[in-house]
Amino acid sequence: MEPLTIQEFIKALKHTKTYSSMSDRELEDFASYILGFFGFNEQIIDNVLMPRDREIFFSLEEEGFLTSTQEDSSIPSGKAWRIHYWRLKTRKIRELANTEEKQEEEKDIYDSIPDDAWAHRS
Repeated sequence: MEPLTIQEFIKALKHTKTYSSMSDRELEDFASYILGFFGFNEQIIDNVLMPRDREIFFSLEEEGFLTSTQEDSSIPSGKAWRIHYWRLKTRKIRELANTEEKQEEEKDIYDSIPDDAWAHRS
């Protein structure tokens, strides 16, 4: 599969609640930052992340952009070693990026109440 482009990632981010309010410049910087971890790969090892990076990755996982996996391996001493990975959900990101209509934001329920309903009655 072709590597994900920054433009595809930006388009997909615009369809999320968490990142849709960012400016185009912020989205470009953010997409470059995230995709910089992956390069031409779809998977990275968790050990390369700093705690703040990991928080962002968990946020992207909640948005459906990433998934985490783990693998158990034996080391020469016989102990088990657990390796954690982050994987881009490239197909889902591309589907979201190719969505023409931006999802309608949820309206605040209070916006639907007429102003005269707020008048205090004695």
